[in-house]
Amino acid sequence: TNNIGYVFSAVRHELGNPLNSIKVALGVLEANLDTYSRETIAEYVTRMSTEVLRIERLLGSLRSFSLYERPQLVQVELSAFFREFCALVLPELDARGIRLQCQVAPGLVAHCDPRALHQVLLNLVTNATDALAKQPEPVLTLRCTCSESLATIRIEDNGSGISDEQKEQ
Repeated sequence: TNNIGYVFSAVRHELGNPLNSIKVALGVLEANLDTYSRETIAEYVTRMSTEVLRIERLLGSLRSFSLYERPQLVQVELSAFFREFCALVLPELDARGIRLQCQVAPGLVAHCDPRALHQVLLNLVTNATDALAKQPEPVLTLRCTCSESLATIRIEDNGSGISDEQKEQ
């Protein structure tokens, strides 16, 4: 029963992230439909389509009784990846009053699964957003650097941190 509860919790979380992104994008579009250019509206529609694809992939992996698929490793140009990622999360962060800083060294390339990286980053940003809920001047920083053959991604926020009780768990 605990394992089933864990799986359902993970599925709820994995479906909730893209659904929340779609909901926020729809809200922004609805509020600005009369003022946004066709190009801006098309960008939002593309973002929402990407999120629908993420939901479809998750549902597809559930069909085969496997929540996690095999990684598909490819070369990912990180500044382009982070530019797209930040464009996706920025409307929600703006709506919550959170300032986003993204610092990516130019020319970095990583060998990774971009879908998995996107999901991990989205989960961490969602957690950071929750931690920033009551901060007077919330800031979320994404940093990507490289040393030798290792790309390092850091996500920092000025939130409340983790309580000692939570650390024990």
